[in-house]
Amino acid sequence: MATPHVPLTLYRARLLNQPDLYRITMDQGKIHTVEPDPSCPPGVLDIQHAPIRETLPAALDVKGRLVIPGMVDAHMHLDKALTLPYAQNPSGTLEGAIQSFGQIRPRLTPEDVVRRFRLMAETVVAHGTTSIRSHLDFTTASTFLPLLQALAAVIDEWHDRLDVQLVVMAPRDNPPEFVDALAAGAARYLTAIGGAPHLASDPNTNLTWITSLAQKWGLGLDLHVDEQLNPAAKTLGWLAHWLTKNTVEHLPVIAGHVVSIGTMPPEEASALIQTVAEVPLGVVTCPATNLYLQGRHDTVNVRRGLTRIREWLAAGVPVAIASDNIQDPFNPFGRGDLLEMALLAGYAAHLGAAEADTLLAMITEIPGQLLGLSPYGVVPGSIADVVVLDAHSALEALQWQSPARWVFKRGRLVASRALVQHWYGMRPETDLFESPHAPL
Repeated sequence: MATPHVPLTLYRARLLNQPDLYRITMDQGKIHTVEPDPSCPPGVLDIQHAPIRETLPAALDVKGRLVIPGMVDAHMHLDKALTLPYAQNPSGTLEGAIQSFGQIRPRLTPEDVVRRFRLMAETVVAHGTTSIRSHLDFTTASTFLPLLQALAAVIDEWHDRLDVQLVVMAPRDNPPEFVDALAAGAARYLTAIGGAPHLASDPNTNLTWITSLAQKWGLGLDLHVDEQLNPAAKTLGWLAHWLTKNTVEHLPVIAGHVVSIGTMPPEEASALIQTVAEVPLGVVTCPATNLYLQGRHDTVNVRRGLTRIREWLAAGVPVAIASDNIQDPFNPFGRGDLLEMALLAGYAAHLGAAEADTLLAMITEIPGQLLGLSPYGVVPGSIADVVVLDAHSALEALQWQSPARWVFKRGRLVASRALVQHWYGMRPETDLFESPHAPL
């Protein structure tokens, strides 16, 4: 349950890439001002004592903690989440996961998907995610529309805590039934059309069909692209070329996974990256799922299966980090914590302390822009979705994973969690985060 709306000021907030402390004012669901101010009036309530189910005071003291934009999970599969008990994947491969989930998919009812959606919504909001985009498998025209209607109802129920966009995974065989479902009303529930054309028998034909449908129905494009280690998989190049000659309703277009480019020779990969950098296209990397599924057939020098994150960033292409699958045959682990995903991406992509602020931007500002939430950030005019982390810097947030977090949706405190520790024999004299840079 969200707290009632009141204007709110956060004092002594620390921001990404900024050395000073700031005063942030929020009202009517928007951020009004962000101004340097190291002071805090006497009597302002410490955020640690902020009530979650009562009217908040007009101001809170965050005491130098890091305030980031609400985390944005730009690539999830909520119809699959939490299905691992029913759909095992002994091979650990992408093909095995697709086959395993395909066996249970006909038995999944809208009620079951909604139940698991609620569980995941509670989880991701508690971790600090305030907006998500979920891909959904298309089943049949008769079952897909009821699923969308059921999800629309629960999405509306959660609107004051979590914004949700839906993307349909277009089938790989271009069936007329899919077009009929869009015409029957499915299109109005969707933000974009997706799919995995690299898995189709004729990838270019499937891509052409998907892009034409997106144009016809005024929807965006959000595709699974080249999610395999074969360097010959090059639907990304086709998509980039198409974007030089066409446009869609919602830009940028999103390419998820983009794995095969990591196996291409450097010169070929560099040329493709430069081509993509010239069109309105963003990349979403899914480190957990790709690390888990890819390289299963390698017996030496096992490939990581990630896209070229460093090279994309260097070329100015927006790259977001996403959860993808959670506790299903595609990924048996995960809990919907994007801060954890940023840490994993840091390890896997060799991004270190110098890129800590970038890693946090890849789970906040960058996916927010890709999902059309612009302006998005801790800036005036942005939606007032912010998270207070129990850290003084992006690096500390990644290192310690901020066990305590306070989550605001449109300026309302909607979730908080605290770290409780019991010390036996001795206890530290100071809070670890009170003096983050004390000399040794």
